Amino acid sequence: MFGSALHVSGRDEQALRRAVAAVAGQRRVQDAETSLEDVFIYMMRRSRDNFEAAR
Repeated sequence: MFGSALHVSGRDEQALRRAVAAVAGQRRVQDAETSLEDVFIYMMRRSRDNFEAAR
């Protein structure tokens, strides 16, 4: 992790809100729209590593 922000995303909005509420008093929290980067990360986490067999 780098930078000064943590971007949290998921499919269950209520579960995310509960998880973030635990630290909301200690940190600045704001809603954000899903970005193309979020979609890319989601898709890449589900993909198979093409080079895994070469290791």
